[in-house]
Amino acid sequence: MSMNSFHARQGKPKPAAQGKHPADRHGLLRVDQLLVAQGLAASRTAARALIDAGRVSHDGKPVTKPALELPPDARLKVVADDSDRFVSRGALKLEGALARSGLDVRGAHCLDIGQSTGGFTDCLLQAGAASVVG
Repeated sequence: MSMNSFHARQGKPKPAAQGKHPADRHGLLRVDQLLVAQGLAASRTAARALIDAGRVSHDGKPVTKPALELPPDARLKVVADDSDRFVSRGALKLEGALARSGLDVRGAHCLDIGQSTGGFTDCLLQAGAASVVG
């Protein structure tokens, strides 16, 4: 016996089908969903991290809760951070290592062994490397 036939026999209403976004039913979206929809965050997890770090505002006021609901056309502002300069946090590690070692990669042809998200490649190119292969 399926659950649908059980509910039908008991006269209980079926659960309402939800759209892609649960808040869609009344025209509002959660801020974490909105950040992703507007291309300001790569995922809802990344959006929540931005909110938790205090980097998101709406109408000049900080957004403190990912579940805050706003209209889809709400203008959100994300404050830039030092980590936004690179495609991944790995680049920040290499940048620090280059600075501490005094190694100048300008014009160098570099090898990035084990490229993953591209953080090291990004860092090397921004530091002036002529090319990076991996």
